[in-house]
Amino acid sequence: MGMWMLLLRTVRIVKEKEAWFAVNGCPIRYGTREHALISGLNCRNYPLNYKQSGGTNFVKKYFGHRVVRYHHVKAMVQEGMEPGRDRLKLLVLYFLSSVIVGQRRAGEDAPPVEPFLLRAVDDLNLCKTFPWGRLSFDYMLRQISNTMSHFDGEVKEGMIWPVPGFSSNGGKCICLFLAFEAIEKLGEKF
Repeated sequence: MGMWMLLLRTVRIVKEKEAWFAVNGCPIRYGTREHALISGLNCRNYPLNYKQSGGTNFVKKYFGHRVVRYHHVKAMVQEGMEPGRDRLKLLVLYFLSSVIVGQRRAGEDAPPVEPFLLRAVDDLNLCKTFPWGRLSFDYMLRQISNTMSHFDGEVKEGMIWPVPGFSSNGGKCICLFLAFEAIEKLGEKF
């Protein structure tokens, strides 16, 4: 409900790398700097050719050649695995696909886990140093943009929620933190 209230106050802007909300007449900017402060994640620029980083050995070994979706990863985590490097990679993949990118829809029509995440878990050193804050911020902005497009640029009271395709996790929590940090009365009350 908090995310919906924030979307009701989204301001249309031309810039694609930030979101603006108007609450009680006060404009609130949400860009990478704010995302880094609230999430505590690294929001620096992506490394060069990052999409080709990592590998596919882990994914091929445990998922074969099928399309990997969040519910496949979750099921494998719940099945359990012997402690070791592969278990760590599986748990990192679960974290990245459920928290950082926040795709929690299930079923065969659910979106696949992003290919970069599948490649990244093959290299745990990359996972330690990668700017996950930047990735989660970009993903969240795409979700907000898609939601606003769904409502023709303006969310009004009485419209249907949830929007098909809008993640119920991930960046949503960070936007809620933004509201509590930026709106003084919310922060004082809660």
